[in-house]
Amino acid sequence: MKERLKNHFFFVAILVFALPFTGKAQDNDAKLIAVRFHADWCRTCKAMAPAFDNLESVMDNSSIRFVKLDFTDKQTEVRTQKTIDELGLDTVVRNYTGTGFILIVDNETKKVREILNKKHSREQMEGIVGRLLKES
Repeated sequence: MKERLKNHFFFVAILVFALPFTGKAQDNDAKLIAVRFHADWCRTCKAMAPAFDNLESVMDNSSIRFVKLDFTDKQTEVRTQKTIDELGLDTVVRNYTGTGFILIVDNETKKVREILNKKHSREQMEGIVGRLLKES
């Protein structure tokens, strides 16, 4: 029994000390946040998903954080609200309604730098985000 407790304590200690060195610290260092407004029932969201996923895979993730705000139903909205609160995006989200677009937000000022939508090709999205990263 004592051996089990030691193992559990050791595991918890690793988690507690390792957490500051995982995702959250890096997220705070990001210059930009790409905020995707999504809902499963949204046709535009489905059409834009590959472009957003591509953007996430080709960009330097240490400089930009990719976030999906899911407004599909009440359950996903609760999780989405937690993400909004964690990132301090309440004002940004309050000013934009609907789904099927991506906001590029300055992580420090929380100001919207660009709005990407279905009119933008993958290449245009990459170019816009690349330019904004250079300017940041």
